[in-house]
Amino acid sequence: MKTLFETLKSYAKNTVSNFWGLSRIMWIAIILAIVLIIVFFIRTGTPTDIRNEVLVERLVLVSRVADLSASVVPIELLGTVTSRNEAIIRAEIGGQILAVHKKLGDYVPAGSVIAEFENRIKELHHERNCLDLYHTR
Repeated sequence: MKTLFETLKSYAKNTVSNFWGLSRIMWIAIILAIVLIIVFFIRTGTPTDIRNEVLVERLVLVSRVADLSASVVPIELLGTVTSRNEAIIRAEIGGQILAVHKKLGDYVPAGSVIAEFENRIKELHHERNCLDLYHTR
């Protein structure tokens, strides 16, 4: 047991004497490294460093789209718009589409023409009725 304590004591003594017995260049390198670390932390600051920052108070205003649409000035908004009303449109007649005047998402007032169909059958019925009226006179 005594030899273990003596061994540890001599090891500690040698370590301390070797530490203080470092060469002059090693001491200069250690001091320079410590100074560089201190300068680095002073220049970059620590995460808890409080800088003079101005707190900006943000105003949040909740409005309806109907209220904002009365404004003349355009407003850029971020969000999702969902419609209150939706309609499925079906044609009363068949035929090829000649023109589409509105696109998906456009505002469509009541009674406006959305698309034009080529309806040759309806035109033929109209011409036949006109001819029948002409011949009956």
